[in-house]
Amino acid sequence: MLTLAESTLVLAKIRAHHGNAPITDLEARTFHEELRADANLADAMESVRRFYANNETGRWMLSGDVNAGIRRIQGPRIPDAVRIP
Repeated sequence: MLTLAESTLVLAKIRAHHGNAPITDLEARTFHEELRADANLADAMESVRRFYANNETGRWMLSGDVNAGIRRIQGPRIPDAVRIP
């Protein structure tokens, strides 16, 4: 699970794409509460990188987008039933 400081870093990376708007305490805590419990900093940051590498709309990334990206990143790491002894 991400710490509040780590999830705030993820939010800051998102904000960097939109003019570095200041982050309030409420925004940081809300974003933190909405992230997956199994999230880690490396996967969350990679999720942001992938989102903005392919973002042609200018849409802001939301916590649900981060969670979906993390799920796509972590999915291949989960062994399927065939490989579990």
